[in-house]
Amino acid sequence: MLDSTPQTTKQDTTFVQSYGIHTGFVPRSQLIKKNWMLAGDDYAKLQGHWHDNALTAIYGNYFVVEKINGVEVSDAQALATLEELSRVTLAQQIGPQYSNNISFFASDRSVGWEYPILTPAQAKEISTSLDVIAYNKVLRYAFASAYAYSLEPGGTFAYNDEPLYQKLMLTNGKLEIIDTLLNVDGVYAFAVKVPAIASEGLEEEVIIAYKGTNPFNTGDLYEDVKLFFANLAETDIAWQRTAFEFCQRILEQYPANQASVAPGYQVPEASTSHNVVLTGHSLGGYTAVDSGVRTGIQTRVFASPGTKIIDTYARYFANTMRLRNVINFRTDYDPISSSALRHDENEVEFPAFPGNNLFVNHSLENMIKERLIPLYHNWQDPTARPSQLFITPDASTGAGLKSRTNVWGSTTKGD
Repeated sequence: MLDSTPQTTKQDTTFVQSYGIHTGFVPRSQLIKKNWMLAGDDYAKLQGHWHDNALTAIYGNYFVVEKINGVEVSDAQALATLEELSRVTLAQQIGPQYSNNISFFASDRSVGWEYPILTPAQAKEISTSLDVIAYNKVLRYAFASAYAYSLEPGGTFAYNDEPLYQKLMLTNGKLEIIDTLLNVDGVYAFAVKVPAIASEGLEEEVIIAYKGTNPFNTGDLYEDVKLFFANLAETDIAWQRTAFEFCQRILEQYPANQASVAPGYQVPEASTSHNVVLTGHSLGGYTAVDSGVRTGIQTRVFASPGTKIIDTYARYFANTMRLRNVINFRTDYDPISSSALRHDENEVEFPAFPGNNLFVNHSLENMIKERLIPLYHNWQDPTARPSQLFITPDASTGAGLKSRTNVWGSTTKGD
C-alpha cells in the first residue's frame, strides 16, 4: 500500500522499545537486547500522532513524535533525545556494551507490533513515487555478489564482457580489488573499490561481497541446512565470526562515513571516510546481513534467507529488531530466501519466473539478466519491475534506496 499524508490531527500517545546491539562479536543469542525506554524512574512517553490510528492498523504504520514526556521537541531535539534515552536505558538496564549501537521503535505492548518513529520533517520526506530504487547501484552490488563466486576453485564469472559491468565496476579497465578472503572457515569474500561516475550519478564505493551457495557444492548446501537450525536456535557458526572479522579488517582500512551506517550506530572518527556497502547472494547474503547487523553498515543482498535475531526463546513470537539498514532483493517462489523463518529486513520482491522453478527463481544470474539490467534501462519495465515492496519509512536511504518511502505490498494494483 502506497503511503499518503496523515489525515488525523488527534494527538496520540505511545511508548518506545529500545534495542542495543553488542559492540563486539558475541553469540547471536547475546547480540541484541531490548528494554522499554525509560526517562528517569518512569517509562518514556511520546505524544504525537499515528499515521493510521485505527485499531486494525498494522502494515505501513508509523508514529510522528511531537512531544517527549509532555515537552515539545524540534526534529533535531527529538532524535537526539530518543538516542540519548535509549543509550542511558540500555547502559543501566542491560549493560554498557549494549549502549553504543542502538535502535528504537514505537510500541504499546511488549509482544505487539513495533513501528518506525519519525519526526514531522521526516514524515514530509516520504515519497509517494514508486521510483525509489537506483538500479545502477543495485547492479553494482549484484555484479560484486556474482564475482564472489569466482573466488572458489573452479568458480567462474559470466559478466567480464557485459558492457554494464565494465561501465559500473571497472577503474581504468580493471577491477580494483582491495582484499580477499579465501576459504577461511569456508568463507570466500572480497572487497572492491568501484569508481565515481558522474554521468551515472554514482559516487566511489567500497563493496564487501560474500560468496553464496553453490548448488553443486555439498559443503555449501550443508551450510545452508546448518544456518536454518542456527537461525532457529540462535547459535553461532565459525564462519560468522570470520566474515565479521573480514568486514572489520576492511573498515579499518576504509572507515565508513555516516551515510553508510544505520542511525543509532556510532561511527568512529576518521580523517577520511568512505561509502561502504555489504552484499552477497543466498548464503552470502545471510552472511552479509549478519555482519551488517553487527556493524550497522548499509547492506544490500540478493535471495537471502531470513535472519531473525532474538535474545531468548520466550521472545520467539514477539517482535524482534527490524533491520533498517538491510534491503533484500528476492524472487517469489524462491525456496532459499523463504527459509530460515522470518524476515526482519526491508524487501524488494520480483515476480516468479515462468514455471515457478525453484532453482530458476533463486538464480542470481536470472535476476541480473532478466530483472536488474532491464530495470536499469527502464525502471517501469512491466516484465521486470518488482511485484511487491516492503520498505518502511525509517529504512536507511542511500546504497540504492533513492528516497524515504513507505510502501508495503503490491506495486501493480490498478495496472
